[in-house]
Amino acid sequence: MDGKLQVSLLEVSVERNGRPFTAPRPMDVGLVLQLVNPVAGTALALDSVTFRALPGETFPGSQLGAAVRPGDPLPLFKGPVAVPDAVLLDVRFVVFYQNDLGPIVGAVVNKLVDLAAARIPVLGDLASRHLHLKLESRVAEEYGRQSVLVNTPAEGPGPRSVALALTAPETIRGFYMADATGRSAPRPAPPAVFIEEGETAATAVLELRLLPPAARKARKAAAKRAPRARR
Repeated sequence: MDGKLQVSLLEVSVERNGRPFTAPRPMDVGLVLQLVNPVAGTALALDSVTFRALPGETFPGSQLGAAVRPGDPLPLFKGPVAVPDAVLLDVRFVVFYQNDLGPIVGAVVNKLVDLAAARIPVLGDLASRHLHLKLESRVAEEYGRQSVLVNTPAEGPGPRSVALALTAPETIRGFYMADATGRSAPRPAPPAVFIEEGETAATAVLELRLLPPAARKARKAAAKRAPRARR
């Protein structure tokens, strides 16, 4: 391993939340993040951030985690992760199934990926191009994704911010429950397009900071303490 990578969330902006623009309502959404060794194909760390949002809302990372001071980024993966020379950072934006949405039709064809037991397939052989994920006891549908390959030897000592537009891998259609009125009860609305293929579902701004190995840091500290030879 070349060092440890600290990934933090600076902010996330939501563009789509599983409801059409004609019937807006806050929905439970989230980010699912994974660090993957691209050579071995093994998952190094997995994390998720869930929140409730309307389209057009932007949330700083400090609002989405406990014990984070206002203005500070939200640390992910429970701290720095030991990484190889190259590591893939995979980010997914998901919408949780709620009473507002129709049946989980896609999950019948596209088997659920239980995050408690398996990593997210980066290049999967699933029938659908987007995923259905199980986070704890809830089912979520992927609305957007983006990956970035981090070359750790090229990372400088300071933090670097990256903005990832999480775009839809395919068009998602379905129906939702229309709100009740004074004259009618809640009812299924006609089929709607929730997001088109290629549209941005959300934008996540992340901070990447590479921490060198402890041995390398110890050598540098020892070199600073060593007396310089007099000429």
